[in-house]
Amino acid sequence: MGISEETATHLSGSGQTTGEVHDLIMHSAIAEKVWELLGHTLTLPDIAAVISSEFGLPRERAMSETRELVDIFNRADFVTVLRGPRH
Repeated sequence: MGISEETATHLSGSGQTTGEVHDLIMHSAIAEKVWELLGHTLTLPDIAAVISSEFGLPRERAMSETRELVDIFNRADFVTVLRGPRH
């Protein structure tokens, strides 16, 4: 899956389930929701907005958590982070 600053697309399924990722998804409602939302064509800010709304987090914290989780998924080779054009 490729994720840019603008959009996140469907999971590629190329990664191996690591203990860290499995535990994170199974035991963190936020991680589970981010994982679910990565299956849709959404921007990272859009995903963070959903996290902020559903979990009552400040927008900045939701964005930070979203980026951190995407980084973990990237390190596990579940997603590929692409840098989109800046506006």
